[in-house]
Amino acid sequence: MSTTRPYAALLFLLLPLLAFLALANRFPIQEPLLQTDSEGYLTFSSIRTGGYPFFLALLKPFVSDLSGYIPIQLALYGFACCAFAYVFWRAYGAILPALLAEIVLLGNPLANAFHFTITTESLFLTVSVLFFAASFSALHGRHITPLICASLLAGIAVTIRPTGLALLPALAVLPFMLRSDGLGRRCLFAAMPCLAVLALEATYYRAHNGPDRQSLLPIVLLAKGGMVSVPDADAIIAAAPETRRALDRALETDLAKVRQLIAESPNLPATCRLIDGYEPYIQYRFALTERATAQAAGGTQALKDAAIARMLTAPTSYMENVWQHWLCLWTLWAATGAEKQAFRVYLEQNQPIPYIPEILDQMRPGDTLPFTRLVIALLWMVAAGLAAAGGAAVYAALRGRFDAGLATAGLAGIVAHGALVMTAAMGVSIPRYTVGFWPALAIGAGMLVWFGLKRFYRPSSQPLY
Repeated sequence: MSTTRPYAALLFLLLPLLAFLALANRFPIQEPLLQTDSEGYLTFSSIRTGGYPFFLALLKPFVSDLSGYIPIQLALYGFACCAFAYVFWRAYGAILPALLAEIVLLGNPLANAFHFTITTESLFLTVSVLFFAASFSALHGRHITPLICASLLAGIAVTIRPTGLALLPALAVLPFMLRSDGLGRRCLFAAMPCLAVLALEATYYRAHNGPDRQSLLPIVLLAKGGMVSVPDADAIIAAAPETRRALDRALETDLAKVRQLIAESPNLPATCRLIDGYEPYIQYRFALTERATAQAAGGTQALKDAAIARMLTAPTSYMENVWQHWLCLWTLWAATGAEKQAFRVYLEQNQPIPYIPEILDQMRPGDTLPFTRLVIALLWMVAAGLAAAGGAAVYAALRGRFDAGLATAGLAGIVAHGALVMTAAMGVSIPRYTVGFWPALAIGAGMLVWFGLKRFYRPSSQPLY
């Protein structure tokens, strides 16, 4: 154990935080403050959950304009990373690895860009880091308070973004990993604070938007259904209500060229750009007249029914879509110059490009990052490591023998893979959705490395707990 005193360790760990805030002030990342979704959070649209709108409303009296939220978001994330590093130091007494963990969490410019925008990602990053800090503290100690904090934070994450649901499986596993007495008591303290937060969010939503919760799910499912290639579309159309048949027919005939374009794309990055270009198009701009007719008779449920009918008829095609999105999320659309050139040639050979001809300009061969293959390989190593850590941590917990670092990596693996599978199944694979789970990726990979180093240097006679 290190002889560094707590106040000295805290001073050391404050240095990266102060540097982070100073650099953010001196060299702010140039991102539009208002994004496509920002207005919905500022006005608390009925299709949004209440966590981030509540955060904005809570701080509104203290900011003179919208840019005033930026330093607050930066400070909160910096504090969360410092808190995680301090918990790590308290557990192992190793100040240099704790400093490195904090610097890595603070040093991702892609993630840091979120703090300069009015979007949910910044607050979600902060809550995610604090969740892993609380979980690690609970795993390393014998107190129930960190478990309660982890439960509260998981609930808050769900209220901020629907993909926060990925924290709930990790929260469910956590009580079984702890070494304090009373499994029933641990499960109760893991469940009740989270449920209380969700109940408060439901009350807040109802007060602002009424009892009937709205969501983006109907249009998201509609896009998923449009991507499905069904063997017998005529049967689906014939079985549909009269008011929905025009929409079903449009999904089948008007999107046939789109599905063919995606199916014959020359490489994975091309597929990524095509499915992530066309699914949002279908969500917001496709078959608006037919959609309005269906909704006039059946509400948004008509959109769900149209999509589900196609997905149930061709589940393999739907799963192929999910698989493609999942691959895209883990590779961040990374493409070599040759892959970009092949995609451009492919699009030029398939003119006219249906609906979104501007996609032709999205892959320029000259705009290629160096070491693309290496980046993709590292991402797959992280994916495999987190998957293995998740399984190993659950297995070790069932045996009653585990390392707190490995268990934390396992929780991070559960969160990361759960979130990306959920995104692939119910959304699109925009790279920023992967970057939004930067804490899970970084903490999970870092804890795996730390566990490996400890295993390598620890005498074989020392137990793993």
